[in-house]
Amino acid sequence: MVGITKKNIAELITHPEKITDQQLSSLVSLANNYPFSGLLNALLAKVYHLSNDIAYHSQLEKAAFSLCDRKVLYKYIHRPALIEKIKAVISEDADPQTPNPVIKDDDPQLVELEKNIVSAAINLSIQKEVTTSSASESLQLEQENIDLSNHLMPLTSWLSPTGITKKQPFKQEELIENFISGKKEKQQTPFFSPSESAKLSLVDSEEFVTETLAEIHVKQGNYPKAIKIYEKLMLKFPEKNTFFASRIRFIQEKSNYK
Repeated sequence: MVGITKKNIAELITHPEKITDQQLSSLVSLANNYPFSGLLNALLAKVYHLSNDIAYHSQLEKAAFSLCDRKVLYKYIHRPALIEKIKAVISEDADPQTPNPVIKDDDPQLVELEKNIVSAAINLSIQKEVTTSSASESLQLEQENIDLSNHLMPLTSWLSPTGITKKQPFKQEELIENFISGKKEKQQTPFFSPSESAKLSLVDSEEFVTETLAEIHVKQGNYPKAIKIYEKLMLKFPEKNTFFASRIRFIQEKSNYK
């Protein structure tokens, strides 16, 4: 195939792993020429995701901005890999007497775990963002206080109307939100914001998915399964043994399981 055509773009959407270097170059050009095309931006984000390209996160945000329903983006970009990871973890926890259990995509346990893992990824991202934001604001406030003490304005400047600068309301976020929701859209679908969609790359981490699954088992009272998962994590990620061991002790104390 040569470049991107109407005929082959459908195949690339279904099989983005088959894209050639020439087609990728053509896709990048098309996405730049049509920045509001959700299809082109989503396809390019998927290609970058599969190839672990450094441009993936920025492209994912562009795709999120160009799509009204971000659920579609999540299902296209993240869901296939996440489902496979969940299936693998469920298979490891299955009864040893039932080798190679068949787990369907609509399996109730799988669907419930998927919802919990996605929710945990978003919540963790928000917590990290709030912590970072609070630290930055404190530092900025401290710096402003220092600057104020070093550059005190004369009393006449404070009293003068020309000495007061009013901040203009920032309209960009409002414009973007209006564009995403659209006037014709009756109900917004706040699955996750564009910035949060980029942070959903957390679900690509085997460690994160498995650890989240362990915490789900804790909430459900499946303490032995949770401990078993943390023991496996200790073998796979020895650099975090101290943390995993503390979680095991906590679960044992909580459940009196030994």
